[in-house]
Amino acid sequence: MLYRVLAGRFVDAGKTYCKNDIVETNMDLIAMFGDLKFKREIELELAKTNPPAQSPLVKEPEAPKEPEPTPLGDDVTARYKAAKQNKLLVFKDDKDFFVTKKEDAFTSLNDNPLKRSEVVGFIEDLLKKE
Repeated sequence: MLYRVLAGRFVDAGKTYCKNDIVETNMDLIAMFGDLKFKREIELELAKTNPPAQSPLVKEPEAPKEPEPTPLGDDVTARYKAAKQNKLLVFKDDKDFFVTKKEDAFTSLNDNPLKRSEVVGFIEDLLKKE
């Protein structure tokens, strides 16, 4: 049987269990010490004796995809609300920033690298021209 220690400590066969530890034993710890000290973990017992079968219909969660690297640097678009809302991307390479259209992430819209303080103004100017 599996029990969770609710309060204090419990020592069994030389091992000390503290609060929230799980104790596996054939003794009825609740009958011996009461339900303020231990809680029987029936769900854990069932899971241990009957592991869930993997359903063929259940797909394994996919690992998050790494962002595709671009020659323009790391995608930092999330920091720029106007870029996100207008299908633009912002990339940072070391200290330089580049703005692209979402559909052509490899072609920079700025002729020269931008500094961080220039990015918002550049995006605003782009949007005024459209």
